[in-house]
Amino acid sequence: NGLKVENGIFFLTADEGNTVLYCDQKGRINSSLDIRYSKSIFGVRTDMVIFEWVSFNYWTMPSLYKEIVLSNDCWVMTKGDDVLCFTYKNAGLAFKGFTDPATFVTPETVKTRYASVGEMLPVLKTLCLILHGKAPAVYDLDLAQRKLEEFNYSITQRDRRAREVSNIRWHEERKRQKE
Repeated sequence: NGLKVENGIFFLTADEGNTVLYCDQKGRINSSLDIRYSKSIFGVRTDMVIFEWVSFNYWTMPSLYKEIVLSNDCWVMTKGDDVLCFTYKNAGLAFKGFTDPATFVTPETVKTRYASVGEMLPVLKTLCLILHGKAPAVYDLDLAQRKLEEFNYSITQRDRRAREVSNIRWHEERKRQKE
């Protein structure tokens, strides 16, 4: 929590759907990640591909998938312009779509975005150097706490808007039923 990488920061949340988030220097959350472990490097890499969050899977469209080997221990799998996963030895980060709570007005307006290779590959290369001890690990717990508070506030606002939309729809349905 609070690891600064490439002018951004990783921070942890209590939100079940967004365990680890990466926020860039502009305050934009670029990705939502799950942490995965396995007994072996092969096991974690296989799990990442089999349980990917993006639709389709490797076996149906293998030409969309590319692997980037950053070192003997660091590996990245991409699908088109989306980063699917990053592994370091037998641990990995599974990238999934991030739904920005600020985009919620109605359930139909929610926008999900995925971590792009252009945005995240420099971050992952630097993370690889940090994990290998070739770059310093810098933590900013205060910034991580501020980002977490901003995220929690946006979740609260999203939930408030969802209740409002639900109430409006409920009243409209009741009115239509009476008519």
